[in-house]
Amino acid sequence: MWLILPGVAVFYFIPGMVAYAKHHSRPHVVLLFNVLIGWTLIGWVMTLVWAVANPERGIKPAPMGSQLGPGGHGPAEPPPEPPQA
Repeated sequence: MWLILPGVAVFYFIPGMVAYAKHHSRPHVVLLFNVLIGWTLIGWVMTLVWAVANPERGIKPAPMGSQLGPGGHGPAEPPPEPPQA
């Protein structure tokens, strides 16, 4: 029994470990969900998928005054010229 328990614990926290290893944008939230709903099979699978998918990674707002466009990708478009009278 005492030899099996550490293995079960490591298996249970795989989604959290994956989130931290992949530098997920919110690894602490993934770990929290893993602790709270991971005991259900569907909750564990959903948390693992979330840890692996990580759709938010790389989409960050551009810093103030930067020349990047919305979402931090590509150059910003210059403002339109005012109409000449």
